[in-house]
Amino acid sequence: MLNLDIRTLSVLAIISSLLLALGLQLVHRIIVNDPSLRLWALGATVSGAGYVFLALRGMVPDLFSIVVGNTLLIVGTAWLYLGIRAFRELEQGFPWYWVLAGATAAVLYYFTYPMPSLSMRIVAVSAALAAVLFPCALVLLRPDDGHDRMVRWFIAAAFLALALFTAARAVITLLMDLPGQDFLALVSPIHTLSLVFGIGMCAVLGIGLPLLVTGKMQRRLAENESRFRDLAVMSSDWFWEQDAQFRFISMSVEWSRKARFSLSSTIGKTRWELPVAGVSDAKWQEHRALLERHEAFENFTYQLRNDDGELRWFSVTGKPVFGSDGVFRGYRGTGHDITERVNLEQRVRQTQKMEAIGRLAGGIAHDFNNILAAIIGNERLARADLPAGDPAQESLREIDK
Repeated sequence: MLNLDIRTLSVLAIISSLLLALGLQLVHRIIVNDPSLRLWALGATVSGAGYVFLALRGMVPDLFSIVVGNTLLIVGTAWLYLGIRAFRELEQGFPWYWVLAGATAAVLYYFTYPMPSLSMRIVAVSAALAAVLFPCALVLLRPDDGHDRMVRWFIAAAFLALALFTAARAVITLLMDLPGQDFLALVSPIHTLSLVFGIGMCAVLGIGLPLLVTGKMQRRLAENESRFRDLAVMSSDWFWEQDAQFRFISMSVEWSRKARFSLSSTIGKTRWELPVAGVSDAKWQEHRALLERHEAFENFTYQLRNDDGELRWFSVTGKPVFGSDGVFRGYRGTGHDITERVNLEQRVRQTQKMEAIGRLAGGIAHDFNNILAAIIGNERLARADLPAGDPAQESLREIDK
């Protein structure tokens, strides 16, 4: 009955490892492309292959069922360790785990053929697995990241429990192999517990690892959204959205802060229902016809009286929004307060106008002075030509005054 239970558990261990690998691959390909998922899936696949070779004990040569099977379990655990380091964005460092796997394979081969010893094989595999499992737990428990703490602790606790079990298995095996101890009576229970721990570990990883990756993905999305909003805010004053009837349904708070215009007086209204000025009827008709055609527009300018009673200039740009079914959903866009720019342009134009008037007046004065100089010069010549006492002399003197 015990042998049947072990064989059943072996099959369950194989199935759980392969299902874990399949699930991680699906998450990697469909939901999020993360390198840690690929490494974890590879580790689960290799471990599953190791369980397959272990289950074939007696049907294939010991080289495969003992040496290769146990070595694959260590290699699969090493891939899990690499996935954890990739998830925590740590450098791989020196590949001690591959050295450990190679050394364990050599030890297993030695205690299978030149000097067969079941107890030493168990000790070698248990020690190697514990040497990889403990770092897995420690990396997950690193305090430098406060995100997903409960999930990381949940997975780390499973790694730590399995590491403690494998370490205890190595120590107990050494003690039970001493003279006078019935070591063989302990082999089946140890093997059974090993399979149970392996199946439980697959269940924990199947739940925890996708949660870790999706949490990381959500944080990245939030960071990207925040970065986009920061850049967008720096390039524009506010955002707005309209429904299919061109009524405002959303307006960023920057609108209220910068334009000093309450959101409650804007939401639910069209742009032409606001106290807008500075737009002719022809311009409104042109703009509304463009909206009805669901076309994008740029730099539509108008004046709006804010809650303080001040007229301010605004420039808006928008593009139509369509649903996945192709149905028009409304508009979204950005806005700028261009009051300072318009006022500056008006001051520049006023200055240029005054300069032009000054130049015109200067030119007129210069021409008038030329005419006066000619008149005065001729008046003096005429006086010089007239005899003294001539009545015309008095009239000419009046011109000179």
